[in-house]
Amino acid sequence: MESVKGSDPRLLLAPVDPALVEKQPELAYRIASDPFRFPKALLISPTGKGYGECTFKLEPSFPGYLEMDSRFLNRLQGEYAPGAGDIVLSLNGEFLGMMVNDQFCALIPSLEPGPALPLDAKGASRGAGETLGTLKKRASSLDLRLQ
Repeated sequence: MESVKGSDPRLLLAPVDPALVEKQPELAYRIASDPFRFPKALLISPTGKGYGECTFKLEPSFPGYLEMDSRFLNRLQGEYAPGAGDIVLSLNGEFLGMMVNDQFCALIPSLEPGPALPLDAKGASRGAGETLGTLKKRASSLDLRLQ
């Protein structure tokens, strides 16, 4: 398992068996080539039971993130409320990123790996705790609005 290079430290990559992708191609998304082609995004809950469209904007203070419209009034009107862990797709089905809280989506511009999280047959090795500690420290140093 590896972190995503240059992205939010809470996002990790895990290899997927190519046979699974070949068997179920609908599970694989292309990375968005132009994230700003559409003014809205499609959000899908981690369980796959909830989804909805949401407008977004760039927040110059936070490069690498999209600020989603998560106003309370929208929730009262029954619109989908973004939440941490939601998958974020462009309206043409390309992968934009993942919600890190109810307001911000961490963009994933590529799947270039960052530091590896060493795993063994039991799930973790000695170095895993150290790597996770470093990633946790990076995450806690993010601006409060991104935490």
